[in-house]
Amino acid sequence: MRLADAVAAALDEEPDRVRLQLKTIRPTGGITFKGYGRGAAEMTADDASRLVIAVAGSLAAKHAAEALAAFRDLKPLGPKGRGLTLERFLSEHIGDLAKGVVPSSHSGNVPYRVYDLAAEEALKLIWFAGRSSRVSLPRAAVVRWFRTDGKSDAAAFASEPMPFPLATESRLARRYPRGGLLRSVVVTARALKDIADTL
Repeated sequence: MRLADAVAAALDEEPDRVRLQLKTIRPTGGITFKGYGRGAAEMTADDASRLVIAVAGSLAAKHAAEALAAFRDLKPLGPKGRGLTLERFLSEHIGDLAKGVVPSSHSGNVPYRVYDLAAEEALKLIWFAGRSSRVSLPRAAVVRWFRTDGKSDAAAFASEPMPFPLATESRLARRYPRGGLLRSVVVTARALKDIADTL
């Protein structure tokens, strides 16, 4: 449960809610499980990726498995996604944060005017939330990360091909004007780094 507690603390969520979400996705093969206590399996970056997607993508704990299923296999919209699904890309990114391969925040040596605020949104999930749009309208996600020069890079993912390389709420709203309610949720760069540090 250490990962659940770390995710709850990083995302400022109720620990009991996140533990319930973890238990909800575990039977679907979403989380490594081998016993309890000292003999239990260590949580991996894959586990962290799945739990973050489930928590961020569900408004209620009982929908965690549904949210994970809806977002985990999103395909990249451009080459920055390296041909990986959202789940695999996020897992590798969390692993890189844990190892210090990518910067977890902007460098103090970079002037503020050069600093790219967009990377503060480390993960954004976007979806149409109306009743009629659950199956027929796309879901999208964006993973952002800092570069050493103070700028950021981003990889976008979606449930279907899009005519643009980066998914945003405004682009989806324009492309699907009858979509109704469009939701998005952001996991901050600091939160993702705090989660990575527990691995």
